[in-house]
Amino acid sequence: MLNVDDSLHSFYFRDPPILHAPVLPIPGQRSQEAKDSGSWVPTPPKYMRQTFSTFCQFWTLAQEIAVLYLGKCERTLAERVPLSFAESKYQKLLAWTNTIAESMALNDHSPAHVMIFHMVIRMFYPFIQGTAAYSHQKLHSFSSDDSSATAIITASLNQLKRLALLFQKRHPSRMWAILVNPPLVQLGDVMLNRRLRHGPDRRLYFLLCLRTWIEMYQSYAVCWDVAKGFLSRAMRDGVMSSVEAKELMTELLRRGVHHKVPEQAMSSIVIDYDLAEGNLEVARVKVLAERFDELALYDEFTTGT
Repeated sequence: MLNVDDSLHSFYFRDPPILHAPVLPIPGQRSQEAKDSGSWVPTPPKYMRQTFSTFCQFWTLAQEIAVLYLGKCERTLAERVPLSFAESKYQKLLAWTNTIAESMALNDHSPAHVMIFHMVIRMFYPFIQGTAAYSHQKLHSFSSDDSSATAIITASLNQLKRLALLFQKRHPSRMWAILVNPPLVQLGDVMLNRRLRHGPDRRLYFLLCLRTWIEMYQSYAVCWDVAKGFLSRAMRDGVMSSVEAKELMTELLRRGVHHKVPEQAMSSIVIDYDLAEGNLEVARVKVLAERFDELALYDEFTTGT
């Protein structure tokens, strides 16, 4: 559990990653040594199936990535992470997905926690930034002619958009868990990223993320800052007017009227990954959320709305 928690924090809070993965057996899996000795291994409850064990396996792989991606270094992310490293780790992840339990496969009846598991990946992100000359460079371990970091992240993003839509459609809001927040933060960040090419569905999926946070705010007070922070970004980048942003904030407040002081539910999660490369602290959700009124006032003065 320590590896899952620390790795998750490393990717979404930018905490220093742990240098070595835990050596204790993953719950639900018995090592050869445990099998030989007949020792007991804790088993997750049936309703979770293999989700927790699979998450532990995934975050063990992710920890290897986090050490290089998120370790302290003065060079930029694209400069310090070789494309060959990202490619090798991506191949390792692909090979690992072929070994996961059948119950973890996506289908029309997948439970919410299985869908959340599949709503992950951003390893090739540094190679699609405008300054990365090798973003379209062919990956030699793949046979396809269009295999590049850009092609992979585009395919991953399309899958994430589809999963986010299906998740809302198939599962009532009372079944949503806060673990769905990290992939939604990733999707929301990409939809507002000015360096990326966006299709006509950009606004649709950004609003999908916002609607999910508004629904989740009924149960999770921390979604106040997440929604408010992304609305600040949307106004800052000209994606949304102050009028629309204020209307959504009014709805957010209405959904969570039982939260007496929503501002007290603070978070330090990073929600602007481009900004974080230059100044980590100003890319955190609390800082961006606190700029909402300032950005709304600026929009009103400049647009007259």
